[in-house]
Amino acid sequence: MAHKVSLSQRLYQAIKSEIRSGAFLPGQSIPAAMLARRLSVSIIPVRDALHRLAGERLVETWEQGGFHAPHMSEAKLRDLYQTQLAMLLWALDQPTMPRAASSVPESGPGGEQPLAAIEALFGHLASASGSRELVWALHNTLDRLYTVSQLKALVADDWPNEGERLLAHWRHGDLAGFRHALLAYHQHRITLVPRLIEQVQLARKAS
Repeated sequence: MAHKVSLSQRLYQAIKSEIRSGAFLPGQSIPAAMLARRLSVSIIPVRDALHRLAGERLVETWEQGGFHAPHMSEAKLRDLYQTQLAMLLWALDQPTMPRAASSVPESGPGGEQPLAAIEALFGHLASASGSRELVWALHNTLDRLYTVSQLKALVADDWPNEGERLLAHWRHGDLAGFRHALLAYHQHRITLVPRLIEQVQLARKAS
C-alpha cells in the first residue's frame, strides 16, 4: 500500500521548495496568509510549517512579528561554507566511506545540473559516513546555501567547470585528488563570498 503523505508534510515540502528556489529574497517577508490562499488551506498548518522551517533556520521569525527569508551576510556565508567543509572532510575520514567512487548524476551545460550533481555527491558522502546527525546537518547546509549557490555562475564564469573537476575526481575513484579538489573548491567559494553577497543585495534592491 502506498505511503500516504500527510497534509502537514505536503505543506512543509511545498513551502520549503519555494524558499529554496529563492522565491523570497533574504530579509523579505513571507506572508503566511498569502501562502494559505495559494495552497488552498487554512493559515494554521501554514504557520506550523513555517515554524518548523524556522527551527531548521530556513525561515526567520522577527521580534516585530511575521516570518522572513533569512538574511545572508559575508560572515554568515563564510561560516556556512567552513562548517560544510568540516563535515565533508570528517565524512571522508570515516571507515564506512567507500574506497571507490559511487555513481552521481551527470552534470551538463549551465548552472543547474552541476549544482544538482554536487548536492547529490555531498549528500552521498554524508550518507556514507554512517552518521544520521551528519546527514541531517549536511542537507541543512545544502538547503540554506541553495539560493546563493544559484548565483555562482553570475560571478564566476568557470564555476560549472570547477564543479565538474570535483565530480571527475570522485567518479575516477581518486580520493586523494578528490580531497585536494574539494579544498580548492572550498577556497574558491570563499573568494567569491563578497561578490555573491553583492548579488544578493542587488536582487533585494531590485525587488
